[in-house]
Amino acid sequence: RNSLLYKIVSLWVVNIFLIIANTKMTDAFPDKYPQYLSLPVGAIITVFLAYQVYRLIRKPFDQAIANVENLAKGDLSIAQSETLENRKDELGKLARSIRKLSESLQEIIQGIQSSADDISALSQQLNSASQVLASGAGQQASSLEEISSSMEEMAVNIENSSANAAQTEKFA
Repeated sequence: RNSLLYKIVSLWVVNIFLIIANTKMTDAFPDKYPQYLSLPVGAIITVFLAYQVYRLIRKPFDQAIANVENLAKGDLSIAQSETLENRKDELGKLARSIRKLSESLQEIIQGIQSSADDISALSQQLNSASQVLASGAGQQASSLEEISSSMEEMAVNIENSSANAAQTEKFA
C-alpha cells in the first residue's frame, strides 16, 4: 500500500471504473446522457486523474533530482520538505537516502578537515624540531671547527717546542 506503483495503479483502476460507469450511463440513458456529453466527462475524469498522478510524482521527483544535482556540484546543504521525507513510498525513501548521504558527506569532510588541521599542527612541530636540530648541529660544527683550530695551533706549538728542544740539546 505504501508503494508509488500501488497508488498509480489504484488511480488507473479508478479511472477505468469511472469510464465504464460513464459508458454504462450512456447506454442506459441515451436520451438524457448522450455520447456527446459522456465523452467529454470521460476525458475530464481521465485528465484529472492523470494530473493527480503527475502531482504525486513530479514535484517530489524534481526536488530529489535537484538535491542530487546540488550534491554533485558540492553543495551539501540539502533543503527538503518534511512532507516529502515523511512519505512512506519510494520517493520518501529516496528523499531520506539523499538527506543521509548529505549528512555522511558532511561528516566525512569534517573528518578530513580535522585530519588536515592535525597534520598542519604536526608539521609545524616537526618544523620547529628540525630548526632546533639544525641549530644544535650548527653549534657542534662551530665547536668542532674551534677544536680543530686549537689542535692545529697545539701541533704547531709542539713542533716549535720540539725544534727548540733539539736546538737546546745541540747547544748543550
